[in-house]
Amino acid sequence: MVKVVYKYNVATIVNKPTQGIRKAMPYWYHIGNKSTLVSKYQNKWGKCQRTTHGIKTVNDMVCHIGKSRNQWCQETEECECPSCEDDRLMGCDSPLKCRRDAALKLDNLRPEWDPRKWPEDEPDTNGPRGREDPPEGYKVARRLGHSPPGDLTELLRIFTDPEVPIEDHVLREYRTPLGTTPQSQEVVSVYTDGSCSENGTRNARCGSGLWYETADPRNRAVRIGLGESSNNVGELAAILVAVQTHTDVKQIRIATDSQYAMDALTMHAEDWADDGFVDTKNGGNNKSPPGRNPDRKSTGHD
Repeated sequence: MVKVVYKYNVATIVNKPTQGIRKAMPYWYHIGNKSTLVSKYQNKWGKCQRTTHGIKTVNDMVCHIGKSRNQWCQETEECECPSCEDDRLMGCDSPLKCRRDAALKLDNLRPEWDPRKWPEDEPDTNGPRGREDPPEGYKVARRLGHSPPGDLTELLRIFTDPEVPIEDHVLREYRTPLGTTPQSQEVVSVYTDGSCSENGTRNARCGSGLWYETADPRNRAVRIGLGESSNNVGELAAILVAVQTHTDVKQIRIATDSQYAMDALTMHAEDWADDGFVDTKNGGNNKSPPGRNPDRKSTGHD
């Protein structure tokens, strides 16, 4: 199994851990450790936590700390509450010191992985982040990679780049949260279209267009270069250009007559992304618009 892991560059990649995932993660040699540990694994209490208390997961460590918070615990070396007595009977030299060190052990984790720093019931961040519903006829584009994982097996990815630190894959929304970059406008509305001459042939050539309003200097036509050409590619490229153009706005309202583009960026986006766009027609084009900036909200109109 270890050989397979190294052969195919298996890595644990997480975009948004839930409280359940944070607690279920194996504690020892956690992927979310800080570069410098607050409490060393091999100190006296680390050995006690592993061998005497059988701590394996982050939740085990949280529960161990919580023993000192019961109504009978005096948090002294002489405490005779049931939790302290049970720990002594198991062979723990000092339940008080062991639990205090357990708190330091959790301090080894970066904030996004520490369950103590998050509410038990977290809001769904795959939606519009508390903003108003989109106008009638519009749909909210899916934010790829933001559906919370159901269990630890959903965190594993193969063919990853071993040169990229794991933390570079984790929680982009916490490193660049919405609102940290000055934004010039709340909403931009744009009409997009794509077309292709000699569609379906080797000589196919496609292009895209963006239209805001009459005589608006932002109106533009885009010629698609070499590569796959079709009507759908033109439609998707127009949406991509719109997203790339407006990196300084919170919301983009994109009006398109392409049902294919609408479905690709709404109902199919998440499933295709989970499959790595393998065997997805126009996969490279489909993953670009939502992947260009998954932490911002886009809406589309059919």
